[in-house]
Amino acid sequence: MKKIKTVISIAAAAMAALSLAACGGASEFGDSTKNTEVAAKDYQAFYENTARVYRNYVTVGDYKGLEVTKVDRSNEEISDETVESTLKSLAEEYRNEEDVTEGGTTQSGDEIVLDFTGSIDGKEFEGGSSTDYSYTIGSRQFTPDLDTGLEGKEANKDYDINVKFPDDYGKEELNGKNAVFKVKITKIVRPTIPELNDEFAAAHTDTWELKGYGSGIKTLDALKEGIKKNLAEVQKNTNDKTLYGEALQKIIENSQFKDELPQDELNYLSETMKSNVKSQFESYGSSMGIESFDDYIKQYYGYESEDQFNEYVQTQATDYLKSKMVTTIIGADNGVKVSAEDITKEGNSMALYYGYDSYQKLVETYGQILNAETGYQVLYKKVSNIVAGEVKEVEETTSATEAATQAGGETEKSGTGSNEEAETTNAQ
Repeated sequence: MKKIKTVISIAAAAMAALSLAACGGASEFGDSTKNTEVAAKDYQAFYENTARVYRNYVTVGDYKGLEVTKVDRSNEEISDETVESTLKSLAEEYRNEEDVTEGGTTQSGDEIVLDFTGSIDGKEFEGGSSTDYSYTIGSRQFTPDLDTGLEGKEANKDYDINVKFPDDYGKEELNGKNAVFKVKITKIVRPTIPELNDEFAAAHTDTWELKGYGSGIKTLDALKEGIKKNLAEVQKNTNDKTLYGEALQKIIENSQFKDELPQDELNYLSETMKSNVKSQFESYGSSMGIESFDDYIKQYYGYESEDQFNEYVQTQATDYLKSKMVTTIIGADNGVKVSAEDITKEGNSMALYYGYDSYQKLVETYGQILNAETGYQVLYKKVSNIVAGEVKEVEETTSATEAATQAGGETEKSGTGSNEEAETTNAQ
């Protein structure tokens, strides 16, 4: 049952189910609150109009001075080691690979393909032979003598490499034994990682801006500073969302909701969630040997019938909508602004994660309904920051258990809070 809660909360957050997208103009939104096609520059008007409609259904409870569980913010202090690790990962993204099979000689770090046969006292032993085996020299996945013995070798030549297995190798028949490996390397690929210097930093300025490290970066020091600020901001936003997740549940408890919520949006959310799970069944059910949707939700999610599943979806959609209503109204009450630039920045990080050149490419693929979803992610983040500054942090509260999970399905995968939403959108 736990797994379905995760899937449903993600699906609820990802309301951009394109097959269910409503049609509508960017300047006249009427009384419908479900996500629709909207230009990024018009999202502010869209969300303010949504807040107007929501006020007909709820009176939001007070949040100033609410007690929430204290969050450890030590992770907002970003170490130099963390920055260096991030830099190395960035360099890996720009690695080149050179095939040096012809005329090359192996060295540590090379990625090779080889055939090998191991023997002890002239007799091959079990597990000691393979063909077309891929291996990275220096990885020490082989015994140390064999790993180092692969260095300095040419391709397509036969070599005998003498090996002494460690005394504690882990197999009684091999512990401490001397062996010979007959080896032939058939391919040598040499990865080249760019040097981390000013030239590297200046060569990818546009990418650093998309990643949120800052604009116009031309030096390695500027890149390091941008990474440090970005990582600190990501951690702060994550901590603020944790606080807001708990606070939001208390605000909802203290709010006065009408018996009926905006029905068009509630239906939209429910249908979107059901559609997402049915798409999973259509994509993976047969490969799992599951014939019917009823069997799928029973075996994979733990529901005895589709009716039971639908009831749970309705509950989840209702909970999500309540959190969205409260968040949207708090944003409007505090004059929160969500600009086209905010949406583009948020969307760019999401786009990079999924291999798109920019957020604009995502919008071109999936439509402007993404602006409504991405705009809400920005709004949620800004409201989290506001409420985090208004609540009172204490060591322990009585209702801190599942608040963050319940509060709108917000998750962090790559620092933006948007990636799981994009994943569900891409699965449509």
